[in-house]
Amino acid sequence: MTSVIYLQDSQSVTRRKAASLLNCSDFHVGNYDLVSPRCAFPGWSAYMEFQQSSRHSIQYVESEMANNHHILGWLSPYSRQHGMAQAWYLQQIEPVLNGFKSQLESNIRQLRKNEPITCRKSMDPLFFSNTIDEMIYQTVGKKLAEIEKMIDDLNELKKIRVWPRRHFPIKEPLVIS
Repeated sequence: MTSVIYLQDSQSVTRRKAASLLNCSDFHVGNYDLVSPRCAFPGWSAYMEFQQSSRHSIQYVESEMANNHHILGWLSPYSRQHGMAQAWYLQQIEPVLNGFKSQLESNIRQLRKNEPITCRKSMDPLFFSNTIDEMIYQTVGKKLAEIEKMIDDLNELKKIRVWPRRHFPIKEPLVIS
């Protein structure tokens, strides 16, 4: 029992020290949630922007793409590889994908802002100048690239006016991206 109490005391001391080092007036740790809404460490505004906006945008886009039956069906890897589509569904999907793209591009613009006390400037004291770009590439950029590829494929599918009659041959190997 004393080891459990000691462990809890040790965690609270560690958290208070971390809060002090990060110049946070309030500090908690919970998965990947926001550490604190009131801190002043270098890069804080980039961290805050990512946690409050970009991360939620990525989660929203992933959730919507995983549950949108038009995208799951008419823009599935199978449909894209075999050039199978239906114009009406593509018209329904296009504004959804463009909305996702706009949302992610807006997040990138916010992260790249270069005004005083914004994301990029706040990281100057401790980080390389391309740190924001690297973070974008690793997070928001990956999802944006996926959306852009789907939009490109959708535009190619929209050009198709005649489809082969079923039963059509399956192209091998099936490429899943």
